[in-house]
Amino acid sequence: AKYYLLSEFSVNPDAYWTSFFFYKDGYNDKIHAGPGWDFDLAFANRSWGNWMGENYYSPAQSMIRKGELLPREAYEEMGLIGEMDWYEMSLSISRIFYDLMEMPEFQEKVKEVFNKYLQGKASELETTIKKDEKIISKVAKANSDVWGKEWFESEISDLTEWVRQRFIYFENMYLDSVKEIDYFK
Repeated sequence: AKYYLLSEFSVNPDAYWTSFFFYKDGYNDKIHAGPGWDFDLAFANRSWGNWMGENYYSPAQSMIRKGELLPREAYEEMGLIGEMDWYEMSLSISRIFYDLMEMPEFQEKVKEVFNKYLQGKASELETTIKKDEKIISKVAKANSDVWGKEWFESEISDLTEWVRQRFIYFENMYLDSVKEIDYFK
């Protein structure tokens, strides 16, 4: 449930298809998912806006349902059909979390984990973004000087707003009280 929420909240397109694994610490241990990594395309940081018919920049979406929508042709375009059939493999992997989310017990566990770890933490995450902005601003300035692109401040602003909207979406999914949603257009 923690891995699911991490992957879903960050809208990580690699989370269910390529960049995760399951493990057990011994024979009698339960199955664990993770660790979380490969977040280069997460939090709306990707070079495409429309993929599989939906806006991937939108904070109002569920990544888990995407595995069912990706057509075989997309894998052919990426050169991932051949000796190892990534299309079939990725659908079977993404299907695991898809099937878990169909189980009421897992849905309740996800809601429990959300309420324990994420509920009410929107301002805390925004504060972390602002703190990290100060830490990396010199590096961002140097990057801008080299590449001649002024983007850092607008990206921080966009990320902060995206995270705020993502929290609203999640709270509407996992809390009893529904809030007004004003998603990006």
